[in-house]
Amino acid sequence: MALHPINPTAIRERRDERDLSNEEFAGALGISPLYLRNILSKTDKPGDRLVHRMARVLGVTIDDITATNDGVPDEPPKQPKREPAHPTRRQDQEKSTGPKRATGKEVAA
Repeated sequence: MALHPINPTAIRERRDERDLSNEEFAGALGISPLYLRNILSKTDKPGDRLVHRMARVLGVTIDDITATNDGVPDEPPKQPKREPAHPTRRQDQEKSTGPKRATGKEVAA
């Protein structure tokens, strides 16, 4: 697992600067073009060794391909948890007053 999430946009830009196709880049990394495509689409996460190989093949530092765009994370921020507007079903059942059990002490009218 990589120390930092990769930045697929930065990797593509550096790959294009070096005039490499996906097949050539994957061959230089020793992986299949399909696996490279999965990494760039964030379907698969590359390991540390592969991230280091990517940087070496592209001639950049690790930070150049793992940093996010100007400090903006690639993933959206998580939404804060909200309290439910209504009580849960179990709370509703506990508060309800249903039929009472017959205990045999009731007075017949």
